[in-house]
Amino acid sequence: MTNLAQSGETDNPYFSISRNKIDSRTIRFFPNLGLTVTPFSWGYLKTNIGVDNYTNSNILVRHPESAVGFSNNGILDNAVDVTRNINTQTLFNINRQNLTKNFTLSGLVGHSLSDSKSTVNAESGRNWLDPNFVSINNTDVATRFARTSIAQRRLVSVFGQAQLGYKDLLFLTATGRNDWTSTIPVERNSFFYPAIQGSFILSDAVPSIGRHMTLKLRSSYAQVGRDARPYAYRPVLESKTTTGGGYGYGFTGPNLGLKPEFAESRENGFEMSMFDDRLGLDATYYAKETTDQIVNDIRGSYGTGFILFNLNGAKTRNTGYEVVARAMPVRTANASWEVIANYEQAKGRVVALPNALPESYVSDTWLYGNIRNGVAPQAVHALHDGHVLSEERCRAADHRPHHRLAGAKHELRRCRLRSSAAVDDGRNEQLQVQEGHGVDAVGLPPRRRCLQRHAALPHDARSHHADARPRNAAHHSGRAA
Repeated sequence: MTNLAQSGETDNPYFSISRNKIDSRTIRFFPNLGLTVTPFSWGYLKTNIGVDNYTNSNILVRHPESAVGFSNNGILDNAVDVTRNINTQTLFNINRQNLTKNFTLSGLVGHSLSDSKSTVNAESGRNWLDPNFVSINNTDVATRFARTSIAQRRLVSVFGQAQLGYKDLLFLTATGRNDWTSTIPVERNSFFYPAIQGSFILSDAVPSIGRHMTLKLRSSYAQVGRDARPYAYRPVLESKTTTGGGYGYGFTGPNLGLKPEFAESRENGFEMSMFDDRLGLDATYYAKETTDQIVNDIRGSYGTGFILFNLNGAKTRNTGYEVVARAMPVRTANASWEVIANYEQAKGRVVALPNALPESYVSDTWLYGNIRNGVAPQAVHALHDGHVLSEERCRAADHRPHHRLAGAKHELRRCRLRSSAAVDDGRNEQLQVQEGHGVDAVGLPPRRRCLQRHAALPHDARSHHADARPRNAAHHSGRAA
């Protein structure tokens, strides 16, 4: 016996396994169909159609006698997600053609369609009539709640590519793509983005180099457009339990000015190998800048009648380089030994945040006490009981997050036996500075600075910082609690 309340008790694990159930089941069906037609000797048509349908059923049970379910006399949650994804792609490929003795041309034109729909039916109920009967019919009618959520998105694309070659040592490839999306207002739902890349096999062009090694230079420039998530620019209606009932808006407000975000990247590098391909080196330097990045669920003024908004305006900049070296000391008919080492370093920075709002705070990130992080155009500051603290009083920001990653692996083969081993070592540095109010609150001497370094993070940890290929700047501007 204890003096704790029922809600403060811890359930016996065997009881939880038997009575507090969490069950998820998925039935999936994904057929694919491909068709290739060759009507001409110089080209062919290829079509692929893929459908991914699945039903995911979830149930969560909290028994009336459990610590969590006791105060509600039992909890039952049911949810069924029926999702349908259709993807089609049609390509007309033009085989390589000899324009002249030295020049060749090849290319393709294509069309793609992505159509998705998700329907979620969820229901919950409390106050069980029979403590051992798991059914929504066993809950108090007054506590039952049901909701249906439908999300749809369609993306239609056309694209083309042309590759010009010169003597099989110089290649220039240009591509272009135009998308039409249902998640951006119709005035801006069409957006085009190009790319161009070139490669030059220097060892073939200069025989004196080719006698000792194979050397290839490459360079590329690309733009990539991206649309928003479903219903990002117009709020949806939902049923209300307030006086009068009916339908009303939810927490997310409209943004009829929403537009696609674009990423612009440049990349330069080389590949080389020597000693009959036993020793090789591959190095790449890249720079990427994302503009008009869409930040989801950024908080605005309650005076608008909404809490969250989806806004353009974030801008991120990333640079870095990657180096991969490989060696094969042993290579015979019956045995081989290969060693590969890689090193990567990247640096990212959030240059700008959406400036349609004068200030937004991060609702679910508290620095300490009553101080929470806040963001404003070209600034990051902190709020204490609703008041902005000066930069001299308190600063806490990711100034220039960057990461380093190094790894190595080797593979040894002997006849039909094969063994391999790999090791990774990553370092991700994040600077935090607290002054004034912060150090006073924890009893440290005034004006003392605290430097924290987080080292030896897993490989995937780089995705939590402004990495070389950013996904969204939302983690720099906040997400609703």
